[in-house]
Amino acid sequence: MRNTMNKLATAAVLGSLIALAAMTISYAQGGSDERTIEGTWKTVVSPTVCQTGAPAAPAFPGILAFAKGGTLSGTSATVTSAYGVWERGGGPQNYTFAFTNLRYNASGAVIGSQVVRQTAVLTQFGSAFTSTGTVEFLDTNGNVVGSGCATSSGARFQ
Repeated sequence: MRNTMNKLATAAVLGSLIALAAMTISYAQGGSDERTIEGTWKTVVSPTVCQTGAPAAPAFPGILAFAKGGTLSGTSATVTSAYGVWERGGGPQNYTFAFTNLRYNASGAVIGSQVVRQTAVLTQFGSAFTSTGTVEFLDTNGNVVGSGCATSSGARFQ
């Protein structure tokens, strides 16, 4: 009986040491159990009518890259390049982000910019997110000349 108890205690200690070693290796390699929005995401943006949530235009693909420290960059089928900021929101899986980009007419002349503001929620395992938010269209003097809403979904690029 005593021999069996010693074997069980030894197994428990060895199991704990193995788990501790695995966590140490993961930490040393930059691993973390924390789910974060940091990384690159393939997105689908769906413009909506703000008052009803109904589709306002066809959905389009995009890419967003959330960098450590709170900056982001991106591109989409409708935007050549976007630059912005992000921060953690009210919970461990909640984030807000905003970005801006230039707008051009058919001749390639700058006609203004747009500002997108979104609130995002990561899934339980941090491999996807959904977001809702607004967009403001500005002229070259910074005056708002239009606005809209959108939802989006993102899948972590691996």
